[in-house]
Amino acid sequence: MRTRVIKALSLLLIMMSLVSGAESTLENLAGFTHPEIGEFIVFLRENGAPYFTIYDFVQYKLMPASIPYRGIDLSDSKKAPNVESSMNSFFDSVEGKSAEPVPVVFEYQGVLADYSYYLDSLPRESKIEAIRLMSGFDGKKGYAELKKIPGLEDLDTSYLEETYEDYTVRISGKEYPYRVLMFYIEEEDWQESYYERYAYIKVGSKWRLVQIAKEYAGEYRQRNNYIHGLAGQRRSDYDQIVHDAFRGLTWYSSAEEVAAAENVATDGKTVSVGNATVFRLPAQLKYTYGKKGWLSSIEYTFDKSQSFYSVFVSLYMRYYDPTETMTDGYSWSLPDTLIELRQADGSVLLTFTPRFDQSKQSAG
Repeated sequence: MRTRVIKALSLLLIMMSLVSGAESTLENLAGFTHPEIGEFIVFLRENGAPYFTIYDFVQYKLMPASIPYRGIDLSDSKKAPNVESSMNSFFDSVEGKSAEPVPVVFEYQGVLADYSYYLDSLPRESKIEAIRLMSGFDGKKGYAELKKIPGLEDLDTSYLEETYEDYTVRISGKEYPYRVLMFYIEEEDWQESYYERYAYIKVGSKWRLVQIAKEYAGEYRQRNNYIHGLAGQRRSDYDQIVHDAFRGLTWYSSAEEVAAAENVATDGKTVSVGNATVFRLPAQLKYTYGKKGWLSSIEYTFDKSQSFYSVFVSLYMRYYDPTETMTDGYSWSLPDTLIELRQADGSVLLTFTPRFDQSKQSAG
């Protein structure tokens, strides 16, 4: 009983962290021309959940937890839906069994796209089970279970096994297994073509849906393909990303190497750059080194509050959905890095910290 209570409290704290600061109003927070994409953006929040428009068209939106979407209710953290219940509600919606418009186009994304023929041939219960197993919710051992589903006895799972990755996120200082399901949808209205992503974390032995993101179709020059948590993404996909905020450096760069690259002095503990630029925004930059002599954080400070919204869009363009919503900002968990964007005391802070111990891994 005590274990169940602890797990329930843990999930409650996680959900509070993910939806903290929710309000019952629509806020127009900023309107500006984004320095990287050169288009006019309006950044808003609906019931605490952020979204932004480009020339009055919604481009990206985190769905408010306080408002059911496709019959999925995230408002009660004690009853956060699992994979089966959330996907049942999802398929009720796209199959015309609820009030939402029926898509004229529906496509699986990520690794599921390669198995859409098989998924479309399965009855609902088996389809959801296959989606869960193919997407890695049960780990590598789950692939063997796929062949026990009628109709999938001869399925070749070698690609699934080859591309399998363990994904985790850091929420409130704790690590959780993490998985994302992604779908593409087109409605009759030509403006309504979009991707939906359903993010789950594992609390104890249970997978729980914690976030739904809706991204309207559109491509940008600097867009990356890697989506953390989406099955079929290889670590090599992530490694190919140009992480321009690192300015050509890595988590293994010494203070002396950083100082030389930035053409400034160092005391061995910090390296400060007063006139840095990131995402085409002026900022003050500080590299900090920990007790073991490894780079422990990279922090950009912006003076203008509007920078918060511009940086959010720039991070979205590179890394898609934030994995935690905090009272003062958002964070993105990546394989080796945690990114935190916060508003504090009139300033905007963008901080990168490693998610691994450099002393236990080689630079190669």
